[in-house]
Amino acid sequence: MDIDKITIGPCTLYRGDCLELLPTLGPVDAVVTDPPYGIGFVKHTGNGHSTLRNSESANANTHCDPIHGDDRPFDPAPWLTFPKVALCGANHYAARLPDGQGAWCCWDKSCGTGPADCFIDA
Repeated sequence: MDIDKITIGPCTLYRGDCLELLPTLGPVDAVVTDPPYGIGFVKHTGNGHSTLRNSESANANTHCDPIHGDDRPFDPAPWLTFPKVALCGANHYAARLPDGQGAWCCWDKSCGTGPADCFIDA
């Protein structure tokens, strides 16, 4: 298991495979994570846009590695046991979340410049 641990004031930041890390933690106050969404995302060079791995342009050159674990559906169940959890990208796996629980949050990642490469719907 390859995990980095950084202390920032009264908080601890862990960087590693969360499925390996979660069982090693005691009680936590909150979990904030941006997991792979299970959508086969590939970032392409040239046109400034991104696409999905299963699309026609998926064989284009990329300037970054594929997202580890994004080639299979994301299961949010391990995180739903925590009293406070923020899961980014939930619109991509909403059907696997409990009905009527939680809330949605979105932000304009493009900083007002438009949707050219921000990969967002809102």
